Amino acid sequence: MSIHFKKGGITTLLLLFVASKSWAQSIEPPVAKKEEHLTIIHGDTLRDNYYWLRKKNDYEVINYLSAENGYVQRMTKSGEWIREKLFEEMKDRMQEDDLSPPTKKDDYFYYYRYEKGGGLWYLLQEEGKHGGGRGGAAGCQ
Repeated sequence: MSIHFKKGGITTLLLLFVASKSWAQSIEPPVAKKEEHLTIIHGDTLRDNYYWLRKKNDYEVINYLSAENGYVQRMTKSGEWIREKLFEEMKDRMQEDDLSPPTKKDDYFYYYRYEKGGGLWYLLQEEGKHGGGRGGAAGCQ
C-alpha cells in the first residue's frame, strides 16, 4: 500500500503539524483530583486514587468527564478536516456489495454480506454441500 501526496503536500502537513503542536501546548488538560481509596482483597491492600470516578451519576464526575471531553475536542479540532478526508477516501475504496468466503459448520454454510447503502453486515446461513449459490436463503441478521 502506498500513500501519494500532491506536490508540496508533505511540506504542508509538516507545517500544519508544527503549528498545531505549538498551539496545543497552550491548552491545559483538566487534572483529576486524587482521593485515596483503599480496598482489601485476600489480605492485599489496593490503593486507587481515582476510585471516585466510578460514581457515574455524581455531579463532580460528570463535570470532570465533560471537561476532559472538551479538552479532547479542542486538541483534535485542527485535525478534523483530515479525519473527514481519510474517512471519505476509505469509504470510496470499499466495495459496497461484498461477500465473505463461506464457512462450513455441520450441514450449513455461513457467510457475511454487506449491501450497498445499508451500513450493516448480515450473517447468512445456507444449506448445501458447496455453499455455491450464496443467495441468502434462510438469512438472519
